[in-house]
Amino acid sequence: MTIPRGCAAFLTLLLAPLLSASLLPAQDQQWKQLSAQARDLEHQRKYAEALPIAAQALSTAEKELAPDDPWLSVPVSNLALVYDILGRYADAEPLYQRALSIHKKAFGQIGRAHV
Repeated sequence: MTIPRGCAAFLTLLLAPLLSASLLPAQDQQWKQLSAQARDLEHQRKYAEALPIAAQALSTAEKELAPDDPWLSVPVSNLALVYDILGRYADAEPLYQRALSIHKKAFGQIGRAHV
């Protein structure tokens, strides 16, 4: 199953608000800081530098969060986006699928109008 490239942008836009500090639990989470650092590098178009930090953010989040925690979809999709931008589609696709699966489990099916 291939995820359309437009879906990648949709997932990123959909999940970006989840990083808002007002929505996150009070405790300071290391994965959140790493994700912000990776996003800053992405915005500077330093994708090769963002990749290991995004991977570390995911690894840290996997230790801090439950496997079905909706917050886990944020670092998963962030890493997928970096792989996608770098042209590493085979690495990006399973991560996009995982982020979508987590999101569906937490919030229900996304309608066709959103994709």
